[in-house]
Amino acid sequence: MLLAAPLLLEVAVVWLRPDGSRWRASQADGWLHQAFAGHMLHGVRRGSRDVGVRRTAALPPREFERRCNKLNELAEDGRVKDAEEVYMKMEKHVPLSKARFVLNTVLKACANAADEKRARYWYEDMIERNIEPNIKTFGKLMETANKAKNLSAVEEWYQISLGYNFEKDPVQATIMIDTLAHLGLVDRAEEQFRAMREASIEPTQQTFGSLILGTAKKGMLEEAAGYFRAMRASGIAPVTFHYNSLLLACANSEPPRPDAAEVIFNKMSQDSDVYPDAATLSILPQAIGHAESRRLCKDNGIFQEVAESIFSSKMDVDQQESHFVMQKELRELKLKKRRFESEGAQATSAWSRG
Repeated sequence: MLLAAPLLLEVAVVWLRPDGSRWRASQADGWLHQAFAGHMLHGVRRGSRDVGVRRTAALPPREFERRCNKLNELAEDGRVKDAEEVYMKMEKHVPLSKARFVLNTVLKACANAADEKRARYWYEDMIERNIEPNIKTFGKLMETANKAKNLSAVEEWYQISLGYNFEKDPVQATIMIDTLAHLGLVDRAEEQFRAMREASIEPTQQTFGSLILGTAKKGMLEEAAGYFRAMRASGIAPVTFHYNSLLLACANSEPPRPDAAEVIFNKMSQDSDVYPDAATLSILPQAIGHAESRRLCKDNGIFQEVAESIFSSKMDVDQQESHFVMQKELRELKLKKRRFESEGAQATSAWSRG
């Protein structure tokens, strides 16, 4: 048995590095140690399941969807044991093409419960069955460790993920940057952004949005504004979310920056393609106070009753996508004000000529 161990490691390296460049040499040894010695560190393994799962006929599409929806509901609630039970009942019917997706949902349950032990267990299960993890896999593993306040484990998963060179794929790179920024790991998000640019991959609106929000949450106004400018220089037009993130940066700065917040809000109001939403009017008082917020809303033609109803509640910029309330009304009021001002200017000009 001891003689077979080196052979197993060699096979694993071939699988991990089919093109000879998948894994960085400095990381491969540590990762392989985890994958093959994990049973010694993290408890009982699966025994007979180590050789793979014998699959049976696939479930009818509607039944498969129903079970996946149930699994996701349990994952949302962090009910790890119940999620595992649902998964185990459907496992043999899961097509190989969907195996990673379903296991990532199980990891989602672990993340929401901050259950590091089970998250590592399911990760090792994926590896043993040759199911290659993707960026969402590592995102959930890092989220689990972060919620468990185990920062060394967050770093561990991040280092392992580097071996997959996600920065060379625009979609995967953006998800990685978004995940790191959401976890507050701004330095790591910026590191990935630099690697993305070095790989000649153009960042997207979402990439910049993640970096702007990540720095804004930490009150890093200059850095957030820098990414905002870089985005515009790349030819990407800002949307409400980006302006809201800058306002959040003003609110979170030490000390707060009401002067910058006023400039940002006025520029936002002057941008014909952007308009304040519920999140804007919730963040604004945090940056400049209620009295100044009322004045700015009045100056920019925002309906006072609408503003007051939102000022009374505190909404984080993260919540704005699920609070689409009053966006249409605010935009229409803004356009009406501009039409009114334009018509008034024309009437005044005609009167002066007459």
